Amino acid sequence: MDSICKLLGVKDAVEMDLKKLEEKSIYMIATTPFFSERGCHVRVLDSYVRLSEKNKVTLFTYGLGRTPKLIRSIVRVYNFPWYRKTSPGPSVEKMFYNVFLFFSLFIRSLQKRPDMYYCHLHEGAFIGIVLKLFFRRNVVFNNQGLLVGELSSTTLVKGKKSFMVKLLMHLERFILVHSDLNIVSSEGLKQKIWKLYKIKVKAELDFPNPKIFNPKVKPTNRIKLPKSKKIVVYLGGLRKGKGMDEFITFIPRIDKRFFFLIMGFPVEYCKEVAEKVGVLERVKFTGPIKYEESPAFLKLGDYALSPKMLESGEANGKLYTYRELGLKTVCIDTKENRSILGKLGIYAKDYNDMVKLFEKL
Repeated sequence: MDSICKLLGVKDAVEMDLKKLEEKSIYMIATTPFFSERGCHVRVLDSYVRLSEKNKVTLFTYGLGRTPKLIRSIVRVYNFPWYRKTSPGPSVEKMFYNVFLFFSLFIRSLQKRPDMYYCHLHEGAFIGIVLKLFFRRNVVFNNQGLLVGELSSTTLVKGKKSFMVKLLMHLERFILVHSDLNIVSSEGLKQKIWKLYKIKVKAELDFPNPKIFNPKVKPTNRIKLPKSKKIVVYLGGLRKGKGMDEFITFIPRIDKRFFFLIMGFPVEYCKEVAEKVGVLERVKFTGPIKYEESPAFLKLGDYALSPKMLESGEANGKLYTYRELGLKTVCIDTKENRSILGKLGIYAKDYNDMVKLFEKL
């Protein structure tokens, strides 16, 4: 927040003139079908809420997605009626959405110039940098992961030394260099960017909204779970390569007194894996859970789970959510995970080690 204050031309967060800060206008760019129930969108929402406390923030995003009540001002571009994809991943339609977003922001900036462009995702930062050429406004890039890491689970990126990887790395360097402030979502990502590009960035951790996530939350009664089992909850992405698909293959080796409540989307692939290894009766897939309702579902758990390996540099924001709800969490043993969870963490070296840990719970 202090760095953003400096870009806005006010004093640090402790000494700033609140009236002066309240006059500032921020155009937030989110090149994604906001809002759907996934970590990227939660970070967009949390940053919007945090910045709008003292600023006038307008969010520019795709025409697809629901609008949470916490969003006060939003501009959506034209939505293609046939396009309903809200899950992560590239698509031709997104390229057109981004062009529409640029022109929408350009026209709005002509009418009323903002004091800053606050950008989510690499495409959003690129749009902000182009707008900066015309309107001479600072660009803040809120970076949630390495560009190559984000696309590693798609067919676009093959091989660490391929032409596509080199091209993406040049593009990422360009975006990082030309942004006035780079904010990353984890200390791990901060270190990876320094190692790859020797560019300093600021880490802004994924603290959840305390009005929604707090120890006073009561568990929901909208779902039936086996009363004789220990419930292990997971909330997050279920795409291939996110960790949960691989973890499911280890469930047959975990004691049957544990039942897994898996919340998130898309469920198809993980469900296929669960059926293949014969554990469908030990797992309940809910599909997407509304962000505002997710704490009540997570409180059903005796333990939480985070099988993410953090290889792409992406943050593990769900751990903050688990922590705020007081859930003991089984996760991979990393410096970052330990710094977030502390004594609430149950740390494993790998998935084999997780199986052994469950035997001791």
